[in-house]
Amino acid sequence: MKKKIFFIFEKRIKNKKRLFFLYFLSIFWRFFVYLKNIFYEKNILKIKKVDIPIISIGNLVCGGVGKTPFIIFLYEKLKKNIGIISRGYGSKIGRKNIVVDKNFLKKDLAKEIGDEPSMLLNRLNSLIFVGKDRIKSAEKARKLNLDAVLMDDGFQYRKLHRDIDIVILNAKNVFSNGCFIPRGFLRENPKRLKKADFIVINNIKDRLDYEIAKQKIVKYARCPIIAVTPFIKNIVGEKSVGFFVKKIAVFCAIANPQFFIRLLEDKGYEIVEKFFLLDHSFFSKKKLKQFFIKAKKNGAEAVFCTEKDWVKLFDLKDLEVFYVKIDLKILFGEENMEKLISSIEKKIYISKKGK
Repeated sequence: MKKKIFFIFEKRIKNKKRLFFLYFLSIFWRFFVYLKNIFYEKNILKIKKVDIPIISIGNLVCGGVGKTPFIIFLYEKLKKNIGIISRGYGSKIGRKNIVVDKNFLKKDLAKEIGDEPSMLLNRLNSLIFVGKDRIKSAEKARKLNLDAVLMDDGFQYRKLHRDIDIVILNAKNVFSNGCFIPRGFLRENPKRLKKADFIVINNIKDRLDYEIAKQKIVKYARCPIIAVTPFIKNIVGEKSVGFFVKKIAVFCAIANPQFFIRLLEDKGYEIVEKFFLLDHSFFSKKKLKQFFIKAKKNGAEAVFCTEKDWVKLFDLKDLEVFYVKIDLKILFGEENMEKLISSIEKKIYISKKGK
């Protein structure tokens, strides 16, 4: 069912009845989101403020815009005692709220806390607060005397007060197809961009790309805009051959696999075999071994995956896999990035002064 809906989003299935049914459902979703926001604006639903600066990194659509890479990018820029709050999508923790750091490394970590928190833990020396109740996570961060927290996917989490709202948009598909879930990918009306303090446009290639995306955004928002693009920082594996092979096979379970493929192709790799699953899915050892055999038959010299997928391979490390370490660089709006860092540091200073 999920795959069929995905194909409808991508216009690979032209079934008018299905399209109409999904569009009909999307009207209800849009109305629900509208009501929720009205209730918070009118103070019918209460917003909880926790005494620690909370920086939200969110989006308007379902996944695939690059929130996690930007959290890593921002964390490394701040050089403060910063925690990270994550819902832990797809994890086993249920209603629990836990705090993890690098000492938490254990078997099936990604299944325990989710693939994105595991990736953050793999990259950063930070405390990660995982759980559905992000108010509880913020309270735990406050008690640990952190300078601030970065909250992943916080734009729709209205019940917790945020000090700064950063919204990430994908330059190639800024507002999806303009339709709400489940007919499209929109989770929020683009009009709510007026509530954003900073907007980050990801996957920008050049000035023309930037100007086209910017024209769509300024209809709804006038806040500072930062344009970034991903790049391959390193190919990580037990053997140091990742950069020197030409023909590769690729597997991943992310929202936008085509962007990962394009990044590799732009680097000169020839992809001879692919294996994709839905975002946050786990690969079985049996399926991966079959994929490896097929890849080798097709001439693959190595097998690559994303860092987000690599952290899910705890029991499969005997398979020779390279993961692609991706970072971001700013193409336009460097001065706005400096404003963002300055704004966060100011919030931290005011918070500490008030204690």
